[in-house]
Amino acid sequence: MEKVKKFYHGLFILEKYIGMALLIAMVVTVVLQVVFRYVVGKPLTWTEEASRFLFVWLIMLQVGHCIKEKAHIKVEMFVDLMPRKIQWILDKVMKVIALVFFLYLIP
Repeated sequence: MEKVKKFYHGLFILEKYIGMALLIAMVVTVVLQVVFRYVVGKPLTWTEEASRFLFVWLIMLQVGHCIKEKAHIKVEMFVDLMPRKIQWILDKVMKVIALVFFLYLIP
């Protein structure tokens, strides 16, 4: 079991660094696009599409990271007012709904 935990921890770290690399690559392509369009006067044709694909891959890869860290945006005001058992049930229901939604996004 310890090997599985180490594997998942390593995978989590790898996912984090891949996300950082994708974000840096996306920022660089957008900066290139702006510089070539407004400074050089000849826009690059591939930068817009590349930044869009990098953004999509970044989001898809970081979904798991956000779920593990519980970093998704949510409104907890009403849930915090409910009893612990209902909070637990709502948490599980929301995870199932998110899973169905993310599976729907996979082509």
